[in-house]
Amino acid sequence: MKKQIKRYIKAIRKRMACSNALKSQFIQDFENDILRYQSENSASYYQIVEHFGSPEQVASDFMEALDPSDIKRDSLHSKKIYWIVICILIIVLLVLGYTFYYFYTHLGDESKSEITTIIYTDEPPPDEFWDSFE
Repeated sequence: MKKQIKRYIKAIRKRMACSNALKSQFIQDFENDILRYQSENSASYYQIVEHFGSPEQVASDFMEALDPSDIKRDSLHSKKIYWIVICILIIVLLVLGYTFYYFYTHLGDESKSEITTIIYTDEPPPDEFWDSFE
């Protein structure tokens, strides 16, 4: 039953759109309320859910009781993080694009390389050459 209650509380926490400090304080108080209700009434998991409500209901009731500025502040924080991640991804893509462009354009550039050409003539080998094999 403890696992069911942990999942119940986790489901509530997921549905809360506020700061972590507010979430933690509410969850701690709510968990204490659940444990007190369970010990006083020997309640099962289903009785607890029936008494307190579904995770959606509990989170919705909590969010309605919050000051709108607390909700807005958290959503602005999420938007800032979203835009920071987008900007970092764009920078990484630009750097990768420039790197590929640089190597692609400079890959076949022979102006910085040295070409050595050796021309062999059709002369017979020197006499000493054949002596070395005997």
